Amino acid sequence: MGLAALGGKLYIALFSGTGKGPEVVSMPLSGGRFAPALVGFPAPVVALGTHSGKIYAADVTGSVYSFTP
Repeated sequence: MGLAALGGKLYIALFSGTGKGPEVVSMPLSGGRFAPALVGFPAPVVALGTHSGKIYAADVTGSVYSFTP
């Protein structure tokens, strides 16, 4: 699992997801409900980070994915 904050949101990498497979979810820094931010990983997500306004996520295969929220 990994955590990253960007643009007033907290992004959380969920190793096996919430029942539909590995995913990255986001929620407001002030708290509240989470929402899917990135789904469709072929393997469990193990890392998460930010750099220059992008979110980076990696799975156990070693693949690294980036997206701009």
